Amino acid sequence: MPKPIKVSDEYFGDFSAACKKLHYISEMDQECGVVVTLDGGFKVGSHLVSLGGWDRDQTYLSVVLNRVLSDKTNRYIFAHNHPNGVAKFSDDDIRFTIGLLLVSTVTRLECVDHILMPYDRHPVSFRHKYKKIWEKDWMKFFDNQIISSIRKVRRVI
Repeated sequence: MPKPIKVSDEYFGDFSAACKKLHYISEMDQECGVVVTLDGGFKVGSHLVSLGGWDRDQTYLSVVLNRVLSDKTNRYIFAHNHPNGVAKFSDDDIRFTIGLLLVSTVTRLECVDHILMPYDRHPVSFRHKYKKIWEKDWMKFFDNQIISSIRKVRRVI
């Protein structure tokens, strides 16, 4: 019987192998977002989902999720680059990732990782850098927001 593979390593083998496969985006002179869709232990697709300027990109959650669904899979890795070489997730990057995690929880699509590929620097895994955010019970958070909204509506009625 084969040794079970860690959830985050099913396709790429390990983080460094994932970064080797995604390295090409770190060389781009525009900020961009890429979705790699996965099915079991195999890569299904790799899609450029956004292209921005030297220091700014606008990726939409709906575009990411459409790519995952169009490849008929439920697991994916999101990666983006920083052509300016900054090896730190911005506040917008963090908000976007929280959005991915929240939507993924509700839709049962698994975001395996969000990888930052800065120019001429080591890649950074959101999953490892922000473990508390990644491991938060987003379904409970989502349920609490709904309950809070229902209470507010009931007070008005």
